Amino acid sequence: MLPTSAVLDSDEFLAMLQRKFGLFLSAAAPHFDALEEAGETVSEEDRLGDHFQHNANHSTAHKWLVVNWRTAFAKASDNTVLMGDKGKGKAAYAEWNNCYIPDVVSIGEDETVLGEIKNYSAIVKPSTNAPACTSLNGHVFAFGNTEERLKYKVLGSRQRGRVVDGPFNHRDGSGYVKANYGDYGDAIRNRKAKVLLLGHENSGGMSAFAAKQLYCLGREAKEHGNDSTDYQRSHTARSFVPFYAQRMCTAIVMHGARGILKGLKIARAARLRRAGTASDSDCSAVGSARVFDARA
Repeated sequence: MLPTSAVLDSDEFLAMLQRKFGLFLSAAAPHFDALEEAGETVSEEDRLGDHFQHNANHSTAHKWLVVNWRTAFAKASDNTVLMGDKGKGKAAYAEWNNCYIPDVVSIGEDETVLGEIKNYSAIVKPSTNAPACTSLNGHVFAFGNTEERLKYKVLGSRQRGRVVDGPFNHRDGSGYVKANYGDYGDAIRNRKAKVLLLGHENSGGMSAFAAKQLYCLGREAKEHGNDSTDYQRSHTARSFVPFYAQRMCTAIVMHGARGILKGLKIARAARLRRAGTASDSDCSAVGSARVFDARA
């Protein structure tokens, strides 16, 4: 779902497509071939770019996700829509939530909506333990590795069961769940504002709840008739939902591809430094041996 009118970097676009279709990264092939020649083990996950994507800095992608969600909220209503500014501190948003700074604040006459936007990696190691009472099911269904733990962290949870009941069992609902106030506990428990957890994964997808909210904004934009979005900026999206979904997806996958290529560049430089250090050591050893032979 990329806007065809946008100018996209060829290397980043190629890396994005290869990730999307489960192909080995062609840009990384020479690097991993050199590692194998040096006797190092290279896995299939390495060649797919999983390691680079998981460790990439997602802050830029998150910033543009927030920009696009804020724009979508603003185009859908007459509300005053703000982007959260961490530089102002929590006190500036204590009117709605005193324990966390929201990404988007939509201030209406009857209700204030706080949007918390997340862009998480779904990739986990086999040894990864699920946080708190949550589980890891990304191999079974979409957002199985991210959404549940995000809900527990962001929205919080009441205590369920007792410690003696043992860990929470997702199959039958038995077991113990530790109470968690959550990042937006003040807004939720004190009914200061409505909280929306808008989850994304760095593969480009959005959670079912986030998609539902985007559809709701699309309906509101149509009902209010104040949508000033310039749909000529996309050759393929002529309505609210696909237009903003395109921009959100692009922000994730293209900045993610840029992070992958940056990680590859760093890894390649580190390999060359190691090779140079090893070469210098070999030369020093040969030189010492020649001096020893001359003395003999």
